[in-house]
Amino acid sequence: WRTNRTLWWYLKLAWITASAVNLNHLYQTIGALRLVDGQHRCEGRVELYLNSTWGTVCDDAWDLRDAQVVCRLVSCGEATHAWGEAHFGPGTGTILLDNLKCSGTEASLQQCLHKTPGFILRLNHTLHDT
Repeated sequence: WRTNRTLWWYLKLAWITASAVNLNHLYQTIGALRLVDGQHRCEGRVELYLNSTWGTVCDDAWDLRDAQVVCRLVSCGEATHAWGEAHFGPGTGTILLDNLKCSGTEASLQQCLHKTPGFILRLNHTLHDT
């Protein structure tokens, strides 16, 4: 009986873990954000999850209002800087958003005015990632 009970708990734990992974994937498909290659969790290159992949945000027109939206969405309080020119290193993958123009109150980066540069070949990651 004890073995069956232990097995049941392991199966339950595996299901909870699998459910959390599935929910995480579901959340990511709606535009999750992360900051990469900073010195702490509240600084770094801005990356956005869309269409089952992580991509970057171009720094063309990037300013403090855009950074305010990102900082709020990743629970980091007020933005103090809006670094550009790949300050945290170039990203990989597609540059998903270009020329952001946020007011500072948007609930997602996709709500900011922007271009979607996925097919614009002039963009590269060397100097264009936030």
